[in-house]
Amino acid sequence: MKLLLLSIAFFSMELRADERFINNGGVFSIGAEPQMSTEQLKTIVNNVTTQLSKVNALKADCKYCEDVNINNRPTPKCIETYSQLYARPTVEMRVVLGYSDASANPQRIGPHDLLVKEQMVNLLTKDCAVKPSGSFFLCGFARSADDADLFTKNVKAPNGEVKIVNLVITNSSVSTDDNQNQGKLLEQQLIQTERARKTYLDGLRTADVVLYNGHSRKGGGPDFAPAKRLENTHIDYAFYQKDKPGLTDLVEALKERIASGKDTGPSLIGFFSCGSEEHFSKSVAAASPNSGFIGTLNPPSWADSHRGVLTVLNAMLGKICNKSLVSSLDQNMDIRNNYIIERFWK
Repeated sequence: MKLLLLSIAFFSMELRADERFINNGGVFSIGAEPQMSTEQLKTIVNNVTTQLSKVNALKADCKYCEDVNINNRPTPKCIETYSQLYARPTVEMRVVLGYSDASANPQRIGPHDLLVKEQMVNLLTKDCAVKPSGSFFLCGFARSADDADLFTKNVKAPNGEVKIVNLVITNSSVSTDDNQNQGKLLEQQLIQTERARKTYLDGLRTADVVLYNGHSRKGGGPDFAPAKRLENTHIDYAFYQKDKPGLTDLVEALKERIASGKDTGPSLIGFFSCGSEEHFSKSVAAASPNSGFIGTLNPPSWADSHRGVLTVLNAMLGKICNKSLVSSLDQNMDIRNNYIIERFWK
């Protein structure tokens, strides 16, 4: 089932998605600032936190969510969906941040996925006792002493049993300087690219929820490496559209999982990238028919991609139902009604 709402843009669609960034609540183009700063990222994350806590619809659905004022009851589809997601003692979730370079002028705005991870970690590891009011569950995770990308938290399943959520968050860039990543830091960058790629593909083979935040590369993604570029520095989209390296790896990983017969694939696969419904939905459905899909209809702003990941992750942890998830995705975004959910609700 597809959930479609009319799109309303709050800013010009003439700018490419990765050339739009949020600055104090507004939008500026890549010509306005040299790069995204840590402080700007903190502002965005704080705004997301506040927005999520104020979405009243989130308070209505989940019978077993903590600190939720229950006015309604979840639908049978919602209960069944989250019962399946939380069926095993340990629930595996992965968020992999692709190499987030700009489509044009990559030296003016370097990759920012490393900073995104830092801000996500700061958010997720805060004590839930000081979380915002409302249905906010992006807190209370403990970071592994052995793996800096691994975070764990106890979460109640729909039947009230306590389950362990293992959340892996991996970024693709080794610094925010694209020149250095392809120069003196190239060796480290190649290692980090392969680490992110492996984390993502292994997640498709084993995890319950796999979320990608990065570039679609016009159907050639997901991508965890600096973009292949033409002499004029623009991305070589002809290469990505012809070879589709990321999509090919994705489909093979899903087919391996289905062929193994161990289960029916991830419960949810998400793509927070440009036009991802068009680029990836059919391929995911063909390779793993029982996996839910979430993606975008139009190019999102960078902040919308980040908000989208946090909103969906919050919903998976809080067992937020369909209407409330759609409402929160709508209310939190610069482009309204841009996300589409397919095949997730059982």
